[in-house]
Amino acid sequence: MKVVGISFSYADNSLQTRGLKLLQEKLDMQVCDMLDFNMPMCNSNKSDGNVPYSVDNFVEILSSADVLIFAVSEATGHYCAGFKNTMDWLVVKSKFNAKLGTDYAITDKPIFVITFSPTSKPPAGSRHFDMTRHLLEKMGAKVIDMFVVNNSWNDIVPGGFKHIQDIHDKIK
Repeated sequence: MKVVGISFSYADNSLQTRGLKLLQEKLDMQVCDMLDFNMPMCNSNKSDGNVPYSVDNFVEILSSADVLIFAVSEATGHYCAGFKNTMDWLVVKSKFNAKLGTDYAITDKPIFVITFSPTSKPPAGSRHFDMTRHLLEKMGAKVIDMFVVNNSWNDIVPGGFKHIQDIHDKIK
């Protein structure tokens, strides 16, 4: 079974990427972040399916996975721009699929969503979950579970696996 973790952050030393790499220590999975793809902002409203090579590469990685783990940071109470941008590119790639949720690279894929948040108190980190779940399910994904790891600046560090042990156990 191929597990792929995607960090939707463009930040150097991203909490999302660091969290996925910590999870990777105990779970056989491929980890990518948006810096790996150099994906431009979605600027197409054409239903021709033409996308940049970086989007094709992203879609190929999604398609190759049996299970996806999305690390989506919260930005102003919503999912981050990197996540929304990639979902928009999936729509362009599918030629603005009129049968929503039928031919995206995430359709029928089990997905776990994690937010590694620097804040110490809920609901920070999870305020975007309803919107994220709705968007992914609209695109045909099977959202299995969603997790927030608060206080990540302090806890998501080398050797900090104990802070995500329960998430590892649920995904495994």
